[in-house]
Amino acid sequence: EEILNEFKVFANPTSDILYINTPLILGKEYIIELYDYLGRKVIELDNSKLKYQKQKLDIKHLSPANYQVVINYKTGEKWNTIINKK
Repeated sequence: EEILNEFKVFANPTSDILYINTPLILGKEYIIELYDYLGRKVIELDNSKLKYQKQKLDIKHLSPANYQVVINYKTGEKWNTIINKK
């Protein structure tokens, strides 16, 4: 539970850049995926190649809507939230 509080996704809503901070305890090997309301994957970023705790996603090209952010760790842990693209 406490680990879940360490996830930060901001600015929400946003029109261009989405920042994602993840807990160090879970490691830096994860994949970030964004899905539209129909369940189609619109962005995928494999952080295991970059090894960052903080990510910056450019979502300017996406249409205004709600999107699901899913973070899948190599360890099997999974976290998700909804963001609003203006």
